[in-house]
Amino acid sequence: MSPATKKELQKVIEKIVRDIPKNHAFDSHFVINQLHTDKKYSYMSIRIGSPGCTVAAVNSEISRMVKTLRGTVEQLRLPKNGKPLKSWSETIHGDPGECACWLKLN
Repeated sequence: MSPATKKELQKVIEKIVRDIPKNHAFDSHFVINQLHTDKKYSYMSIRIGSPGCTVAAVNSEISRMVKTLRGTVEQLRLPKNGKPLKSWSETIHGDPGECACWLKLN
């Protein structure tokens, strides 16, 4: 993914997260599904032009971008050990899968 594409993608992710109501949980699959509905940022177009870039790599990159929104989101953690809480939700392909889970703070 080129730096310009990353910067544009970060702005779109910020808008998606901004539109989530305060104190609501969401996961990376939600963000990816929202991106997928925008033809300019469709999931497949993000991967095009990135030789060897896998779906898992794109998922990780999007999750990292969400994580950079400090003060806006907080990654949910398990109370006993503090490990990140994982969500089990539908991917853009309709299959269940694991991903990061977040709380919208403001």
